[in-house]
Amino acid sequence: GDHQEAKRAFSRALRLYPAAEVLDTTLVTFGQAGCLADAGEPEQALRLGRDTLLGLPGEQRTGIVVQAARSLGATVGARHPGLPAVREYQEVLLRRP
Repeated sequence: GDHQEAKRAFSRALRLYPAAEVLDTTLVTFGQAGCLADAGEPEQALRLGRDTLLGLPGEQRTGIVVQAARSLGATVGARHPGLPAVREYQEVLLRRP
């Protein structure tokens, strides 16, 4: 696909949300991370996902957010099973907020 256009679309989407909108911006950010993974940037994708998770207050780690985070990890892990960043990302997923 057109990864550059997708990147621009995610950036535009993020700018449309108010700063206080945590859930939607978090999900858009995980979409952005998925786009990076699809573009062949697995480490960058996991870094964005990790930073997003670590930046969330515990109460914002809702089921849908955790599902998006796990999906990113599973997708990248299936494509790049030996990548150290996959293991590190999985460790962040297991942490309690």
